[in-house]
Amino acid sequence: MKIGIITHYYKSRNYGGNLQAYALCKYLNSIDGVTAEQVCYSLSGLLRKRPPLNTKLACKYIKRVFTKTAESIHSVVYRKQDQRASKALEAIDAFNYSIPHSKTVYNADNISKANCEYDAFITGSDQVWSPNVYCTGYLLTFVSEDRLKISYAASISKDSLSDDEKEVFKNALTGFRGISVREDLAVTLLSELTRSPVVQVADPVFLLDRSHWQALCCNEDAPSGKYMLCYFLGNDRKHRKIASQAAEMMNLKIISIPDLLGIYRPSDRILKGELLYGVSVEKMLALINNAEFVVTDSYHISAFSYIFKKQFAVFGRIDGGNSMNSRLDTLLGMINMKDRLIDTDDRSCAKLIASLERADYSNSSEELERLKMFSMDFLNDALFQGQGK
Repeated sequence: MKIGIITHYYKSRNYGGNLQAYALCKYLNSIDGVTAEQVCYSLSGLLRKRPPLNTKLACKYIKRVFTKTAESIHSVVYRKQDQRASKALEAIDAFNYSIPHSKTVYNADNISKANCEYDAFITGSDQVWSPNVYCTGYLLTFVSEDRLKISYAASISKDSLSDDEKEVFKNALTGFRGISVREDLAVTLLSELTRSPVVQVADPVFLLDRSHWQALCCNEDAPSGKYMLCYFLGNDRKHRKIASQAAEMMNLKIISIPDLLGIYRPSDRILKGELLYGVSVEKMLALINNAEFVVTDSYHISAFSYIFKKQFAVFGRIDGGNSMNSRLDTLLGMINMKDRLIDTDDRSCAKLIASLERADYSNSSEELERLKMFSMDFLNDALFQGQGK
């Protein structure tokens, strides 16, 4: 069986996005009789082809496009001035390219031709079902009736859906062999829209053992001494100030990775410590694995902090006006570490982070291990239903 996976993979320069794409491919290819690869799916021209889910969301999306365009222009100028940023992107691209992927680059116009290449399609993981990045390709509406459609750990990343959004999902979910999502709240939201079972599964990075991830770590030129790793996807200046104060209280130097995705962000300069450029995905894993403490607002950096049994704290984050906390709530609840989430102003203080009790990993993995086994069974059942695999 040949499987095509559609997620945020093509030309992705997001550490978490690439790691989840790698993990799902790696796990599926370990199953007898399965060959899996990422489908190179380009979102170019998406704004022109994208039907707005509602007027408010469409306006918000257009605003984000203009903002991103302005940031990109600024960043192009920045990258010409500072080649370290280009090296970082090249290092991430190298890992991305190593993941099995289609030779053909598909888009909204030709994605239906992928039906000739694959027996089954999986959408996910990551935010493939977030209305903020809505496109029919992620909903597998192009898949023909004689091909399998499965979602794996698809994330909506919203606490609620509008009537228009509900209608889109209700129509799109018809014909799926298996529907699985990453957040428990998404189970509730989608179960109301389809007669098919909607289940929660683990993010793909949890399908691979810690030893596998540690073997991928690149420890060359590792920072010396004890350090706090700071990794922020958001642009919140307050979070960076708090992290700096907490590091000082804990007597840790700061290691941070500025200008993510090649975008220059003045807020990154607030962190008083060592700024690392040209960080590959493998070195990013090593930085987490070797850190004394991790402070982040990223789901996947939080996930790897857990995988590597690190002490960590995670800030809540707003993206495009929407809270990203539902996925963090699910993750931290699953591993019994909800005290790691710094999500309100009265909790957002350096003293709180510095005084957190050491995370207890002795009993935190039982629920996650059960979910991991359930997730593997889900994939097996969805792919080989009635075949005795």
